[in-house]
Amino acid sequence: MEDDPVPKLDSVPGGAPPAPTERLDRLHAWKPDSDAAEILRRPLPQGGFTGREALRAEIDRLRAADRDGLVPRRVVTGLSSIADHAPERADADVPVHGDCDWDNWLADGDTVTALLDFEWARFGEPVDDWFS
Repeated sequence: MEDDPVPKLDSVPGGAPPAPTERLDRLHAWKPDSDAAEILRRPLPQGGFTGREALRAEIDRLRAADRDGLVPRRVVTGLSSIADHAPERADADVPVHGDCDWDNWLADGDTVTALLDFEWARFGEPVDDWFS
């Protein structure tokens, strides 16, 4: 896989197509080249933890948007405390899909044939793909 610019998620030579868990394992094992890695490190417009300052900026946007005081103060205080203790930046270097619900899988009968819709792909924790 290291010579390939993109991980191969097709069938195993001489065997059945891999199960969804095997396909995600292949994605998570992929070592992207520097250009792909740069893209996977970019902050996403739809969110996702990238670092302490980005989290603080989101909390500030929440405060500014809450003109009517609907968000309880303890929620903002709790989020601020989380931000204060958050890592300076996300250190994960594992490619994750980030939107791995069943609507993004193609199947032929009982066989999964493809994983689609990679606009939320980023470096993260593999567990992100199981609970996204």
